[in-house]
Amino acid sequence: MDPFTAIGLAGNILTFIDIGLKFVSQTKGIYDSQSNSTAENDNLSIMATRFTSAMSEMQGKLPNGNLSKDEIALNALVEECSNISGELQNLLAELKAKKPKSKRSSMKAAFRDWRKKPEKDDLHKRLESSRQQLDLLLTTMTRFESLERLNQLVEYGQTNEVEITSLRRNIDALRSGLRVKILSPEALEQIRDVVSLSDRATLKVRESCILTALRFELMNERYDDVAEAHDKTFEWIFDSSDENFINWIKHGNGIFHISGKPGSGKSTLMKYLCHREETKQYLDIWAADKSLVFGKFFFWNPGTTLQKSLRGLIRGLLHSILSNAPELIPLAFPKHWDATLSKVAVTFDSSDDIMLAFTDLIRRDAVYHNHKLVFFIDGLDEFQGDHATLLKELMRWISTRPTGVKICVSSREWPIFQEAFKTFPSFRLHDLTRSDMSRIVRDRLTNNKLYFKMAGPDELAYFESDLVDKSEGVFLWLKLILHGIEDGLLSGDRLPQLENKVNALPTELDDLFQHLLNSIHPCDRKEAYLMLAVALECPPESDWPIFRISFLEEYIENRDFALSQQIEQLDDDQITDRLERTRKKIYGKCKGLLEIQLVHLYEWHQIYRTKIDQTLKESVKFTHRSIIEFLKSDQTRQKLAADLRGLDIFDAMCQTFLAHIQAAKINEYYYQDRHGATSSLESHLSSICFKERGYRLSEIHGIPE
Repeated sequence: MDPFTAIGLAGNILTFIDIGLKFVSQTKGIYDSQSNSTAENDNLSIMATRFTSAMSEMQGKLPNGNLSKDEIALNALVEECSNISGELQNLLAELKAKKPKSKRSSMKAAFRDWRKKPEKDDLHKRLESSRQQLDLLLTTMTRFESLERLNQLVEYGQTNEVEITSLRRNIDALRSGLRVKILSPEALEQIRDVVSLSDRATLKVRESCILTALRFELMNERYDDVAEAHDKTFEWIFDSSDENFINWIKHGNGIFHISGKPGSGKSTLMKYLCHREETKQYLDIWAADKSLVFGKFFFWNPGTTLQKSLRGLIRGLLHSILSNAPELIPLAFPKHWDATLSKVAVTFDSSDDIMLAFTDLIRRDAVYHNHKLVFFIDGLDEFQGDHATLLKELMRWISTRPTGVKICVSSREWPIFQEAFKTFPSFRLHDLTRSDMSRIVRDRLTNNKLYFKMAGPDELAYFESDLVDKSEGVFLWLKLILHGIEDGLLSGDRLPQLENKVNALPTELDDLFQHLLNSIHPCDRKEAYLMLAVALECPPESDWPIFRISFLEEYIENRDFALSQQIEQLDDDQITDRLERTRKKIYGKCKGLLEIQLVHLYEWHQIYRTKIDQTLKESVKFTHRSIIEFLKSDQTRQKLAADLRGLDIFDAMCQTFLAHIQAAKINEYYYQDRHGATSSLESHLSSICFKERGYRLSEIHGIPE
């Protein structure tokens, strides 16, 4: 049964009982042509006819099988009221004067009314009994399935055209019950609560309709992918002894600029600030008696167009603003908001609609009567476009409402940003993180039992301090070096050997990356470089599972391994072993340049076997964007190409993809986009240049139907 049918039934029954009780209590107008109640009786006739029709339709929707106590009672009430409705119609027809203007006809009708008094009394008792039952049902409406569904709509706002139409129709039927006077105060209060909940649910659905249209694929991907800060890292930023940032966030306006070297933790800090409760608490001081509206956007240069463009920034910020302050949606999109009265899905004609809506919104005086806006924008250097245009846009936003909008930004120390923000408060992140880096070194190395065995406390403390000094505030450098130190400990290195290795390492990131590439054992280079090349070519909207990476070894041995032979389906133990070996390869052969991340799996995936989840839940990604930049440089590309001569990257991706499908026996409908929309296997393959390689699915065996 439609979860809202119960609400509509209750409303229709309530209205019918109210009019029915009035009818059986007063019928003089039926036969008295001079009475003003004739019209009321006509209304009853119409109402009874409509009720009978409505009950007939709704009875077809009533649940069968295992019913709750309330559902059984509601079914019985519908049946009884349907019977009463038919009897009322018959009684009304019998009592009505044949010739309303004829006294004789009216007298005959009055006589018939007198004779029908016992029948009317019986109907009155039955209507009163139905009223009492309905009253009791209404006081327990919180047990109705419809109430549970309404609460879900209030929380999530996701529905469809059929359901929202049903909700509006049925709640209107219940809303009419607020006008009757035959219910107890408790039942009326319950109706008010349900109607109020329905209004909130409808509002949430309308808001969700606009927000869904605004959202774009991978909008929050970069934010989600940024690693959480190490325990206690960045806590100093809220220390009262550091007045710079605290003063700005509590009392300042304009822009705060966080700059730093590549790999110094800017994105990690920005994510830390975005989700820390202290940030909101201090910003509330700035907002004072107004509502704080928080917006965030993390640029990502290796990502999709919208992840690194002005249009993506504005769309992402607007989504954040309206998610946190949905009351502003009608101001931002008045026409689209009106359209949500009759639709659960709207679209924007062009990106210009969104750009104009954002511009108009931040200029509106009405916005700042009750709100203040703050934006956190990470990675200005990852913006792909004219940086001067981006900066001009940011300046325009804060100048539009100097005390109502402020922005915290982060970037590398590029001259264009340093010059633009020189009059605003700022700090250089790599100058402030020594204590954080010392803690990371200490925590990481002290977890290794071999570490304490190689020297005394003083020597180890000096070694740790030297590591922090050499890192020069770059977390990425430190992370890669610690990875190498742990490998050295496993290889039996003592402290002098580790010190010599650290002293020989470059302090500049590009030089370090080159050193790490060169340090890969010659026997491992082809496979390691192929892993890096595949990760580099993987589309930004796709994950590349490590299970798929595991087949690169077979590809190196046989360039047609997935096309020339049937790949055997693996059992759970075989899959587990293959995944474990691949994890060791990624961390051991790639020298920390690649790492493994967990992939979000949608709930409906749980219907598939555990081993399918196992092959898809981990994927590879680069440890940092600067590694991608290094690998894409002409010099590095040439080196990789030389070592991978004879291997086709796209061909390797396609064949390992096919091997994955056959070995894990994955149904093609398992593949979905980030929002859960099913895509075909052919579409997924084409996303990795399958069409460019000229393969035809019909020529490839082993793909499940």
